[in-house]
Amino acid sequence: MPVNDLNRDSEYAHYLWHLHDAGVITLELAEGEGLPHYEVTGSVWDDLYDDAVEPSLVVMIDNGCSSQHPYLPAVGNAGGMVEGIDFATHDFGAIIRPLDDEDAADETEKCTTDREGRLNHFDAANAADPNFWQRISDFDQETDIQGVSDIIDALENTKGVVRSVTTYADDLPTHGTLLAGVVGARAPAVMPEECAEAIAYFGADPRCRLLPLNTSFRPEFIGLIHALLYAVGMGADAICIPRAIYMPTAKGNKVDPHRPKDKRASRIDTDPVVKRHSEIFESLLLEIAARVPVIIAAGNNGFKSETVYPASLAGPDNALISVGAINGKRKPSSYTNTRNVTVYAPSDDAPVWTHKELRLDPKGRTMHNHVVTQAGSEPADAGDYSTWGVLSTDVPGAFGAEDGGVSTIEETGYESSIMQRSQFASFGGTSAASGIVAGVVSLIQAKRRKEGLDPMTGAEMKLHLQANCPDLAIPPENAVIKRIDADACLQAIS
Repeated sequence: MPVNDLNRDSEYAHYLWHLHDAGVITLELAEGEGLPHYEVTGSVWDDLYDDAVEPSLVVMIDNGCSSQHPYLPAVGNAGGMVEGIDFATHDFGAIIRPLDDEDAADETEKCTTDREGRLNHFDAANAADPNFWQRISDFDQETDIQGVSDIIDALENTKGVVRSVTTYADDLPTHGTLLAGVVGARAPAVMPEECAEAIAYFGADPRCRLLPLNTSFRPEFIGLIHALLYAVGMGADAICIPRAIYMPTAKGNKVDPHRPKDKRASRIDTDPVVKRHSEIFESLLLEIAARVPVIIAAGNNGFKSETVYPASLAGPDNALISVGAINGKRKPSSYTNTRNVTVYAPSDDAPVWTHKELRLDPKGRTMHNHVVTQAGSEPADAGDYSTWGVLSTDVPGAFGAEDGGVSTIEETGYESSIMQRSQFASFGGTSAASGIVAGVVSLIQAKRRKEGLDPMTGAEMKLHLQANCPDLAIPPENAVIKRIDADACLQAIS
């Protein structure tokens, strides 16, 4: 695809500018007066999906995802959302399903209350795919991580839950819904007539399969371990972890820079069970990453020499893919952590004023108070700031990133025009960047299948990104970083 630069000094941007910068689509400036108007003139999807291609499976280990968003449809022949598992509210998993559902009656063990039942979700996955348990068993035998076999035995013999209450699953997973949008959302083929404001929105790989796994933000690891093993069983083509995790404080005599004064993190070292689980999690993550691409957000602390856990594990000696953020002016976002970042991807930006850097919102009401000079020098340059954000799917209503004037899904209904305004919001941080990279990795895996090749392992994918993503020089030292480019990575597959 030809590379056409955008008017990056304008406060107006096409709502899919991030896909242009990621090499997924081509935007060209249309002729005419007034505000800049861009048209989509090409995409990598045109050649990749010109015939039947098995969609990739992207597992998102975050805080779940709304199951009711029209741009995140249920899985079908052309990808879509796979039913997610909630490992946050129950270590052995929870799903939402009417307990009087006849299809679930035989497999679900009823409880004394009509609000909850029992079900082994790993067995249910194996019933749908007989290779599910076999993949986990093969991985366990290949890696022989101490303690994993015992955890697998517990998973085989312990049931999770089935719930009829949908509030947690559909109202609260804002971050996961935003993530799912940049990875693989797609506009519905048919929109209700009432939805006059519908837009042609797409994620990086609109034909991928998305599997959201909800995990807890408590300083515990067993739910994360179960989520990773579930991803292995499902045969994931890519795993995206756009979040930080409490780091064992004894590692290198350092506390987690994400929460350096949070006493809850000390529980990892004082509780022997949690400490052992933290060790298993780390070994498991690195072994999985060698076999399946694992994309991790580098974090939003602005650290240069440190980063958050588990992105802090990424390095030249393992296959973890750490993702940093660059803004609409192709400058590293002010907040992005930079240590051992594999590749950078489009995201938003944030104002900053320090003794090293001045980057301010040109429309901010206090902008004129911060333009400073030193004796004999020109005014400080605040031109690296970008006002552009990454548009993505949102949980409609008060729990979403933008409420759009909507109280709840049930009150308004998805078919209304006002609901359309509440279906999208601006996303950012290294979370958005990691989601875009996960979508590009999904495209690469689909292209491999189309060419009759096996999907890349995590180690192969990391080398592929490093070899084929273009360099980006960052002044003033002209340090060279890699920026994601789907077209270049796909062209390199033969």
